[in-house]
Amino acid sequence: MAAGGVVDVSSHYPLHVADDAAHHWRWFTERNHSPFRGRGELAAWTADECEISKCEQALATVHDLASRGRLDMNGHHAYHSSSADRYVDRLEHFLIATGYDR
Repeated sequence: MAAGGVVDVSSHYPLHVADDAAHHWRWFTERNHSPFRGRGELAAWTADECEISKCEQALATVHDLASRGRLDMNGHHAYHSSSADRYVDRLEHFLIATGYDR
């Protein structure tokens, strides 16, 4: 903690971040039974990939998944938009706003 704040030290541990990214990707690809939960795992994977300087490739993968219909909710969750494009847009804005996408 720096002066009572939190210090992000993720960049000091790229192998741990890469392992975490791999865990989220495996969950997304192997156990993606719920589109809502799958989107959460994908967001975590994307953020981890951004932390290890692979943001452009990760976002290209997210866009590809959206274009193939892998991120459509199709009414599975009443409180969230089923639009994959809207999900991708919000994810990109989140990554920029929080400093993951530099």
